Formats: sequence, structure tokens, C-alpha cells
Amino acid sequence: MIFETTVQYPYHAFNWIKQIISEDGRIIETRGKKTKELLQVFVEILSPQYARIPIDNYKDTFILQEVKDILTENSVTAIHSEEMLEYTMGSPTAKFFFGEEVREALSNNSLERIQNLFVEDIHTRKAVLDLGNRNPEEHIPCLTFAHFIIRQNRFYCTVETRSTDLVFGFPYDIFLFSTVQRILLNRLNRKYPKLKLGSLCYKSISMHYYLGSDETPLKNLKCSPTSSTETLVTDEYIKELDKYITNER
Repeated sequence: MIFETTVQYPYHAFNWIKQIISEDGRIIETRGKKTKELLQVFVEILSPQYARIPIDNYKDTFILQEVKDILTENSVTAIHSEEMLEYTMGSPTAKFFFGEEVREALSNNSLERIQNLFVEDIHTRKAVLDLGNRNPEEHIPCLTFAHFIIRQNRFYCTVETRSTDLVFGFPYDIFLFSTVQRILLNRLNRKYPKLKLGSLCYKSISMHYYLGSDETPLKNLKCSPTSSTETLVTDEYIKELDKYITNER
């Protein structure tokens, strides 16, 4: 069975996923940790530029730095909390930069390759970033691929994962790939000035959240911004980040 929907904003996606896991999810135990899980979850987000998902666990300063660390070759400074490391790596002392999994695939050279595919053929179907083709020593990548396509003058992105935790993973993935989508759009606008931002589609084979000892959600799942504007990531941020990536600043 596939669980799918289309929503306007990323935080709508979070709330929808939370609800369907609560209603239809099954309790699964792996590595000694209980999760409530649904298989084959697919959500289309129509306005991915509103990329901040305001939950208690979400820290703007962390995600902003993590995205910078991923998209450049600079020294890594964004290391996740001991709590996240315990639940995702099995040990709070297992210091691991999850962005390392996708750094090569999201390097500036990789983004330029995608950009050039569209410059050569606006309707190409070959714009794929392979996020999972690695030789993992510590952690099998959660993300498997990202695909980009232009149709009807809209620039679309689709991301697939083998596994997504709703609290520890989903908000960070959405911010990262919305940012990548918009960086590429910003570059392609030089050749295609009328090109607009399309939707961001996110598919997870296993979508879940962790449970406490009483089988209630481990983390507070409340997500209710006072207005959508507080979740907007500005065009200025995207342009400045792209300059940072390409050393044009």
C-alpha cells in the first residue's frame, strides 16, 4: 500500500505524515529501539521554498551550518546531538557527520553536471544525483537518489530514501534538497529566465518516528507555525549560499 498526498508547505507534509503514522503505523523494533513505521510514503510539496519545519528538535543554526558543510569541502562543524547519534547510529559517542554520505553527490562539480545537462537539453530525463552509491564503513546512506526535471517551465525535484525518521531526518532532508533545487534553479535562470520553481517530491520506503518506553512518541511532534512566512527561506539566502559554494563571495 502506498500512502501519498500533495500539500502546500513542508510543515503540512510533516503534520500529514505524523497523522498517518499515528493512525496506520505499526510498531517495529530494530537495534533495540522501537519505532512506529509506515512503508511507501510519498508526499509532494508545492511550495518547497517554505523549507523550515518548526518543531522543538529543529535548530536553524545547525541546519544552516550542516547545509554549508555538505555543499562545500570545508571542515565539518555540524555534528548531530548525542541523542540523535544514539538512536540513528546506536551509540551517543559515535560521532558521525551524516552529510558525508551525500557530500560527493552534492558537490559543486555534481551540481554543475546537472546544470549542464539542462543547458544541453531542457527536457532531459538524465539529471540524477546518485546519493546511495557508496562503500559505507560506518553507516549505509539513508538517501538513495535525487532527480530533477523541467516540464511546462517548472523545475521539479524528487528525492527517495530507504529510511526516514520524521523528527531526526525529514526536516533536515527537506531543507537540504529544497536548497539544492533552488540553487540549481538560480543557475538555470541565467539561460532560462522564465523558469519557475516546481514542487519537491519526497518518497521514503520506511517513514517512522521513535517511541519511548511507554510506546508514545519519543519526541514532541507538535508543529504549528503562526504563519507560513516564518518558514520561508529567502532568495537572498540561496544566492549568497551559491556564491559561498562557488567561492564567488
